[in-house]
Formats: sequence, structure tokens, C-alpha cells
Amino acid sequence: MKTTTHRYLLEHSGELPLGVLTRLLTVHDLLSLLLPLPATRPWLQRHENHWRVFTQGTWQRLPQGVPGPQPPDVQLWLALHHVLLDPIARSKLGLDSPNRLDRVLQLRRHLTEALLTKVPPLRQLQR
Repeated sequence: MKTTTHRYLLEHSGELPLGVLTRLLTVHDLLSLLLPLPATRPWLQRHENHWRVFTQGTWQRLPQGVPGPQPPDVQLWLALHHVLLDPIARSKLGLDSPNRLDRVLQLRRHLTEALLTKVPPLRQLQR
């Protein structure tokens, strides 16, 4: 999934040429691409009374009940964690726009206790 690739690049942004990070965050506007995903969760699908998750290139059936954080959720949130908390990346985001800042703040409602338990570094993002 591309989210994994984005997360990997952001995680190693200190080793990348500055132009690569600038291109990801300004030209391709990676933050705007990632922001709607926690609400839509396109890797989850309801199919014949059960949930399926798209992971490792295939749709896999989940046990009964409402699905908690899945591997694609974790990759997405780690990418958001890096793009929002890395000082170099943050300087290129343009969060001084009220509309953009409001969209980032709307992420808080998707930070569930189950997600925070599964991915402890996200507690920093919760602040």
C-alpha cells in the first residue's frame, strides 16, 4: 500500500535530500492526501454480514464484530505522526491556514483508545 511507502519515506526524512521531502509535502501535498483516510478507511469493507480488510494485497475476512485498528490504520497513523511531529516536515506544511489547521484538528476524534493502546507513539499526536 502506498501509505506504507509514505510512512517509510517520512520516517527516514532526515536521510533524504531536502528536495524529496519538499516535493512530497508541497508539490504532492501529502498531508491533504492522508487527512481524509482515517474517516473513510478505504481498506475496510462490509461484505455479506462480515468485515474484510485489504492487507498484503488481498481482502481478508475479519472475525465478527466492529474491526479495531488494522495494519493499514497503523501505517496511516504512523505516517501522520511523522508528518505532523517532525520539525523539518512541519515547517513545510503551512499549518498557519485556519482551514488546514481545522482539518488536522479533526483527526483527534479518530484517535481511539484502542488505537492509542496499539500504537503508543500516537499519544504525542493526541496533544
